[in-house]
Amino acid sequence: MVHSLPICHHIYERSILFGYEFPLCCRCTGIYTFIPLGFCLNFVLRAGASGRLKVLAMIVGLSIFTGAEAIFESVTRLDPGNLVRLVTGAVSGFSIGILFNLGIGGFFTNDKGNPR
Repeated sequence: MVHSLPICHHIYERSILFGYEFPLCCRCTGIYTFIPLGFCLNFVLRAGASGRLKVLAMIVGLSIFTGAEAIFESVTRLDPGNLVRLVTGAVSGFSIGILFNLGIGGFFTNDKGNPR
């Protein structure tokens, strides 16, 4: 069923790591696996708290790194390997989860960051 969803390109060669075939490509597996982890771990990291802008900037930067790696791969036609795709996807998914948490948490706080 996962193969029929339009959430991944499903290229077979990019779906195998250490002899195991993932239902999605390695990058998408990393992204979709680590979004919930980043969402939950933001309660520990508190990236959105005042004074933590460096942490938030680092998270966004790591997410941009994944896009840069994908663009580099498509422009140069160099194959970094599925492990690199999995790791960059995991980093991106983790940061996306944190950003989702910050966005949802913003609905429950006032302008000063205090709960409503």
